[in-house]
Amino acid sequence: MPRWNLNYMKLRDKLLLMYVLSVFIPIVVTNVVFYNVTSANIRSQKTRDAGMALNNLKNDLRVTIDQAVGLSYSLYTDPVFNDTISRSFQSHFEYIDAYNSYLKGQFSGQMNQGIRWYQVYTDNSTILSSGYIDRLTDDVRNSDWYVQFQAYSAPYPALISSDQMLSLVQRLDNLDTGGESSYLKLT
Repeated sequence: MPRWNLNYMKLRDKLLLMYVLSVFIPIVVTNVVFYNVTSANIRSQKTRDAGMALNNLKNDLRVTIDQAVGLSYSLYTDPVFNDTISRSFQSHFEYIDAYNSYLKGQFSGQMNQGIRWYQVYTDNSTILSSGYIDRLTDDVRNSDWYVQFQAYSAPYPALISSDQMLSLVQRLDNLDTGGESSYLKLT
């Protein structure tokens, strides 16, 4: 049985063995190690970036919800606003005068960064649908957000998900409204 010995190998085989041991294997090992380290670093960086983006989104959502709750409570506790939307107007001109003198000023400047739109719905038949105030019609009563909100009986605002949007809905029943129902919807 022949022994494996470098003295009996051909020069070509010795050079090939030396190339494989001193050049090829170290390059392959170095590349594998470099690839594993780089891919691990990129994976951890992507995970860290995704975590930071999720935290930023969570904070932005929290700020937006806090702003919406603040706006809903400011309108909920405003006695002049509640009295105005529950008052029975004698004519359209009287309502327009009340809208221009108080309600329009109440609504202007209330838009916050995360709140796209807000709407007051009331079943007061003497109020005209205009700007941020709308009548509580059968279409609104059959809408998804209204049906979901009717399941809540709590006095605080409810977060409703409908039509791929989040809405904060608040009953405006802080004061005696004479049987009129009013709701504030912030989208």
